[in-house]
Amino acid sequence: MNRNRLVLTQLLILFLVAVTFSTEPVFASLNNESTITLAKGVQVHDWIIDSRDSRWTVEELELVNFILRNTFKALENAGFDGQELLNGYRFRRQQGEFVDGVDGRIALVRHQKREVILADSAFLRLQGFYIYHELGHIVDKRLDRELTQHFHEATGAANWDASHSTADGYWLNEHARADREEATADAFALWVVLNYTDNYKPVFWNTPNTINYEEILNTMEDAIQQTK
Repeated sequence: MNRNRLVLTQLLILFLVAVTFSTEPVFASLNNESTITLAKGVQVHDWIIDSRDSRWTVEELELVNFILRNTFKALENAGFDGQELLNGYRFRRQQGEFVDGVDGRIALVRHQKREVILADSAFLRLQGFYIYHELGHIVDKRLDRELTQHFHEATGAANWDASHSTADGYWLNEHARADREEATADAFALWVVLNYTDNYKPVFWNTPNTINYEEILNTMEDAIQQTK
């Protein structure tokens, strides 16, 4: 009995050592990385918080790189300077399934600190859609919420104030149904991914079956043009 216990203990120690040495180099290689370019002429540390409590894998950086490039391109083609609109904000990586341990929050923008907080699931769910969503909040704020105003006016809403519910057919997720700024951020994210990725259409567990992605896309396009 004691011998079996000893064997199990040794196996457990070997497993923990193997896990430690197999995962640690992934993060260590990031700390030495200085050539990753997130956008033309922009290096990784211009947009990423890289510290002991904000540690990244190369794959996560590559996804942020992809998302920023697509967003910059979308805004540039619409007549905006995307880098200028997003300038000053940086991404912070938080380990764990949810941001600050709050159930359901896997990405969060803190405007006061100019940070976008990303938990594990932000990289795993819906091909990074939640990250595009948070960038939508930044763009909307930098444009003095005019994007929210024009988007909801275009839906036929009598009152576009963010505290009112979103018109049926123009929300993708339940939280956006009751919060118009959330609906705007979702619509902005959809506008980018449908135009500049592989035509990916995100589906949440409560997305209506009758949702018209193209109508949301076209309405956001009109709102962006009106905001210029």
